[in-house]
Amino acid sequence: MKKITKHHLGWLLLPVYFILHGWQYYAEILSLSDVAEASAIVILVMCFVRLFFYFIVKTKEKSSLLTFITGCFLLFTTAFMNAVGGRKFLPKLEQQVIIILVLLLLIVLLLRFVKYLNPRINQFINTFLSILILISIVQLLFNLSTESNESQERADGFPEKDQLIQKKPSVYLVVLDEYAGSETLASNFENPNQSFLDFLQSRKFKIVRSATSNYNYTLLSIPSMFDGSYIKTDLSTSVYGKDGSKNGLLKMYHNRTFRLFQEYGYVVKNYSPFVSKGYPAAYNNRFLPGGRLLLLYPSLLDDLYEQVPDYVLSKTGSKKLIESYHYQKSVSQLQLMDNVLKDASTVVEKPLFCYLHLMLPHAPYVWDSTGKINTNYLSVRQPSPKLEQQAYLGQLIHTNKIISAFTDSLFKITNNEAVIMIISDHGYKGVLSGNVKDKFNSFNAIYLPAGMQNNWYNGMSNINQFRLLFSSLTQKPVILQKDSIIF
Repeated sequence: MKKITKHHLGWLLLPVYFILHGWQYYAEILSLSDVAEASAIVILVMCFVRLFFYFIVKTKEKSSLLTFITGCFLLFTTAFMNAVGGRKFLPKLEQQVIIILVLLLLIVLLLRFVKYLNPRINQFINTFLSILILISIVQLLFNLSTESNESQERADGFPEKDQLIQKKPSVYLVVLDEYAGSETLASNFENPNQSFLDFLQSRKFKIVRSATSNYNYTLLSIPSMFDGSYIKTDLSTSVYGKDGSKNGLLKMYHNRTFRLFQEYGYVVKNYSPFVSKGYPAAYNNRFLPGGRLLLLYPSLLDDLYEQVPDYVLSKTGSKKLIESYHYQKSVSQLQLMDNVLKDASTVVEKPLFCYLHLMLPHAPYVWDSTGKINTNYLSVRQPSPKLEQQAYLGQLIHTNKIISAFTDSLFKITNNEAVIMIISDHGYKGVLSGNVKDKFNSFNAIYLPAGMQNNWYNGMSNINQFRLLFSSLTQKPVILQKDSIIF
């Protein structure tokens, strides 16, 4: 029995398995520093939980078992919820805490009646996790040694390197996250966004009417657009689970657009939360995870990390703290635009392709229509759909002002000789009174320098964005994909 009682390391083996299991999914994308940072976060959390339970129950066996069970909740609850119904069914922060406390109380009571089984339970957990870790290591080594070739072959009709570009203008892609098309804004918000459309048309942008995204999730929409092809994914699983996000993230990692611009001699700049081969992400976002967050996602750890500060601030009632917190989180988006303008001024020896992805007007809705912090909205813990729509529209109007100023600055720097594309990855995903397809109604505006053929057409979807661009650059027709939306 004494030998068996030494088997109380299951709480430590669990985070090891969690990290290895995630690493094998994203072996190509993650760096060793990403893995080290994620491992340190998870293990520190588990150590804190272990010390907490040891202080309460005073025995290694019980505290180890309680820590293991708590770790299962923290690390795998979200994956389970995604598997059965998607992230949208996850309980709110207060409900998550209550559920965990109730379950732990029941487990503590149970352990009082099976105290002689504690060592044997721990021994079983250790053995089981050791087997899982060994399997994960083998799978990880295999994945590290086998590079995905899914995107190495050209898609039908995508340009080839030998289709030369006589004139190579710089290309700036600005993606506005969750920016709804004018049709949805008119029917659901009673605001057709006409002033912004008038501004763009006065700068000779072509506005694509009834533009659509192919998916209403960024994790699928953006990789599909950059690769010019649809993504093979199981539509019955949540896009936020590892199985749902893997194909999209790998497609973006190997995307044809970045590679083709490289082959044409462009300098490529990536100011987005996506990782592409040779181009790290510029920032992390909880809904577009990268780096160490990719290993923690999806789990209750990243949920709690995001929700706890908001919850605490909402309870303090301090408008100054709320404003300061959200301002610091959002101001980095403005810095990205400054970086693009700096690149446009300094990278002159070669043409530039720049991908700028702004989390605007996507939630949280920090700015109102006047450019002030929307404290009245941010201080409400569970806003109504009507308040959500009002806050969204206010931030969209402020986004228009930011993008208008940015566009004029870019025109001035590039002397109107660069391609500028302003698009959205998908439409508004909040509560809408219209057709569900409104969530796919996106924004698409394109400026092409004089002499470039503009074949953009009304009703087009994002999947043909770069097919049409390379057709204009090479002055040769390309085969277009069928414009479809995928629920």
